[in-house]
Amino acid sequence: MHTWFGSHIHSYHFTGRGCKLICKLKEARGIDRTSLLRREAEGRILQTTPVISIVDDDKAVRLALGSLIRSFGWQAHMYESAEEFLSSGQAAHTTCLISDIRMSGMSGIEMHESLRAQGHAPPTIFITAYPTPSLQAKAVSNGALVLLQKPYQPGVITHWLSVALGNP
Repeated sequence: MHTWFGSHIHSYHFTGRGCKLICKLKEARGIDRTSLLRREAEGRILQTTPVISIVDDDKAVRLALGSLIRSFGWQAHMYESAEEFLSSGQAAHTTCLISDIRMSGMSGIEMHESLRAQGHAPPTIFITAYPTPSLQAKAVSNGALVLLQKPYQPGVITHWLSVALGNP
């Protein structure tokens, strides 16, 4: 796609892992706008890279999931609690949320209900070591994609991430 802005031609190339913005500049009458366009390009790349927020009180789980997410070229934001995530201001920028259910303080389900009330509930994958049929029903009726039991296989979480990002 090509768009014209003044004396500049911008060429956008979209890929499955985000957006590469290639700027072709015509000479701009002695004014160096390259740095302004470079900052604009960097901003657009960050905006199109999926942001996966991970909320779990288990540091090992956060680090393992974060590593998996980054291996796909996506951004991983990690939070130790539901309260930390909610106060971060990142809910509106989260493409997909992966959350434990049982945490000290606010539960993952309560956090998701709060996000829904605010109108910022991203596609959500719940994980728990203690699944029950009633918990499964509550998570799904609350709008979650799935409730996975810990431990889970990387391929399973990868599948649900693809579903969340619209690439099943």
